[in-house]
Amino acid sequence: MVVLRRRRKVEEEEEEEEEEEEEKKKKKKKKKKKKTKKKKKKKKRRRRRRRRRRRRRRRREEEEEEEEEEEEEEEEEEEEEEEEEEEEEE
Repeated sequence: MVVLRRRRKVEEEEEEEEEEEEEKKKKKKKKKKKKTKKKKKKKKRRRRRRRRRRRRRRRREEEEEEEEEEEEEEEEEEEEEEEEEEEEEE
């Protein structure tokens, strides 16, 4: 009887240990998944930010170019007008 009890106890303890190990493994796995999700999110955010920045830069540059072109055109027109006026005076 005593021997049987001891065996049962030992078996139960072993089973409990195994279960605990399995639980630990599961927990570890879950944690890892969460970490990768966070990393992915961060990566996505960074990409978005970069894209936005690039887009903004491009837009600004384009706008600046357009403004410069307009200014040049205006200057040219003014010069032409001045030339015409000078010609008229002569």
